[in-house]
Order: sequence, then C-alpha cells, then structure tokens
Amino acid sequence: MKSQKQGLRPYAIAQHNPAFTQKRCASYKIHIIATPYTLPLHGCCAPFWNPVSIHSTIIKEMKTSQEYFTSRNHHYVSQCLLRNFDENKAFHIYDKIQNKFYTKPGPKQLFSDDYLNVSLVNGLKTDIIEQNLNVNFEKDFKYHYESIKNYIEKRESDITKSIEYIGRLGVIGEIRNKEYKKKMDKDVLGVFDEIKNVSAPNNKNDIQDNLDSMSELRYKLSLDFVSFANDVFKNMGDWEYNIFLTSSDMYFFLPDCTSILQRFKINEYFNPNCLDIGEIGMPIDSHTFINIISKKVRTNNFKIVQIDENKLFQINHRLLASAKCAIVCANENFLKGTISKMIC
Repeated sequence: MKSQKQGLRPYAIAQHNPAFTQKRCASYKIHIIATPYTLPLHGCCAPFWNPVSIHSTIIKEMKTSQEYFTSRNHHYVSQCLLRNFDENKAFHIYDKIQNKFYTKPGPKQLFSDDYLNVSLVNGLKTDIIEQNLNVNFEKDFKYHYESIKNYIEKRESDITKSIEYIGRLGVIGEIRNKEYKKKMDKDVLGVFDEIKNVSAPNNKNDIQDNLDSMSELRYKLSLDFVSFANDVFKNMGDWEYNIFLTSSDMYFFLPDCTSILQRFKINEYFNPNCLDIGEIGMPIDSHTFINIISKKVRTNNFKIVQIDENKLFQINHRLLASAKCAIVCANENFLKGTISKMIC
C-alpha cells in the first residue's frame, strides 16, 4: 500500500473549524489531513481518515491533557431532527432486533453513544468531528426545515437549497450509525492486520504503531462526512424532489440511520458492479417526507403529494427495513398498530 510520502493526494477533513476554534481555542487553527485510502460503502467509495496522519496541528496550552471534548454523548441521528418526532416530550421506539417497544422522555440518550465521534489528534483525544457535523449539517437545519414547511403552505420561493441541505444529512445517516461504524472498524482493521502479516519488517512496525495508537478509541476509524455528501450529490448529477404529506392521524417513522438510500448503476466505473446513491428518502417530521432522486434514475412530474394509508405503510415498511436496530414514532398507538401489521 502506498504511503502519503509516495505522493498520494490526501483528503482534507477540516482546515478550519469555527465551532472549535472560536469557542474553545480562539487563536489556534487546527488542520487535519486524512490518509488517501478509500473503502467501498455498498458499492460507493468514501474517504476515511487515519487519525494518526496529521499534516499540521497546532494545539497550545494542551500539552499536559490527554483528551479534549466539547461533548461526550454523540448522536448518530441529529437531535435537531429527532425533536420533530416527539409526542408531549415522549419518544416511542420499536427495536426490531429485540422485538420490543419502549419510550424515552427526551432525545438526549436516543440514537446516541458515548465518544462516537472521538478521534486522536497528536495523542490528544478530541471530538472535532462532532463539531464539524454541527457546523456542516446541523446548525442551519431549523432554517431550512422552516423554509420547506413555509413552501408547503404558501407554494412560494425556491427551496432547492433547503432540500439539498437536509438531504445531505440523510446521505450521511447510515455511515454515522454506531452499528455501521463497528462493522467498518472490524472490516477495515482486519484488512490492515492481514497486510501487516505479509509486510516487510519496517512497514509491519509502522502499521502496528498506527493500530496501537487507535486502541484507546471506542470507534477507531472516522469518515469524512462532508466529502462523502459532496461526492454523492456530484455523482447524482441533476436531481428532482418530491414531498409526501400525511394527515394528522398518520405518522412517518424515523429510523436510526435517518433515511432510506437506494443505489443504482447511474455512472460508468472500471468496476462494473459499482453503484451510486441515486435516491434519498427522509422523513423530516411526523407528517412530512422528502424524496430526492437523480434524473439519471427517472424523472417525476409531481412535487407535493398527500399520500394515503397504503402508501404510508409502504414507506414506513422501507424505513423499518433500512433501520439498523430501531425506529422512533411520535404516536405510540400508531406505532404498535403498524408494526403488528408488518410482522404478522
């Protein structure tokens, strides 16, 4: 495997993180560079970064600290989205792995895990990736969500940018999920173990040093979410969107992977089996679902559709199938009634 010294172009994760530098480290600039390796994500290649490979990192007044967090509990479904799926401050959940229902009083401990987005920077454990998620995918969610809701009511203005902003959150939902990250750690680090076993002594030591440096991290590898979302929309090319609405007594589920992603052969690659994400389906609240589809897949003539019970059942069935472990719903009776129909 070629090293960064041999001329492979590195991926830039974050040259400047305003949330981190302004609030926590006003005069310090953190510049993280990823290793240039890629891995397949269900037919789609995405960059991941090795937290040991740092191009330039300036961290002052932290030399004696072994960790630096702005937060500990990291969500793999954003709270700004989760809050649109509560009922009187209660979240009703169905776990399809354990086949059980339960309720949580708030989103704080829902679809989250401790240290999910912690990485190692020059021996310092930091949640800069969590901060980048907020800056690039979450901080303007409310504005774009309200723009879409206003468009539904008044049918005025162009909401293309708002659809894309929220769609990008849906695109990264699967690779943020803790179960997905566990599998990625197992698969990728397993490959490095195999490479180490057949490497020359110097390379073997370098690989082992990298693996050892990550041993104290709960999740070893971290994806470049911004680059992944950019690549998905670039590969989709021109796209259209539809908005599906339900009546007040029917509800969309929200899966622990945020969205439904469907892959198609819409571009030509050396590997003929390589597929790209061509359709993104995502509930943005209990009664509103956005569907983004590449024109390379198909074109549609409608924009906003009031769906019936059968269509809602089909979408919720796909949302449940997409979930790694669980889905949340705003209404307990609707959730239990729908699940009983799906699993009978």
